[in-house]
Amino acid sequence: MYLGLLIPIFSVSEYDYEITGCPIPVLGNYINNMAKYVGCSVKCGTGISKVPDNTSCYNITHRVWENMVHPYRYANCPLGECKNGICEANNKTEDCYKGADYEK
Repeated sequence: MYLGLLIPIFSVSEYDYEITGCPIPVLGNYINNMAKYVGCSVKCGTGISKVPDNTSCYNITHRVWENMVHPYRYANCPLGECKNGICEANNKTEDCYKGADYEK
């Protein structure tokens, strides 16, 4: 079951293909058992795929996400909202974790 553009943790790997058809990194959270996108855009083929505006996201770089380790809990992951392919910080945080990658 989907709630808006968030995806259930129990079906989350490290990526979501739901919105753009291209793999977009995600992180799970402990508040509502849902995942959010890391950033709001990803290189896809010869272009850039963007997550829709007003979508919740984590305001961290893909490089930081790549260095995160499953199943460690990370405190104070910065939150934001997608605006034209950029995750704009909203000065809120929540604990998050990187899911297991079942799709590799």
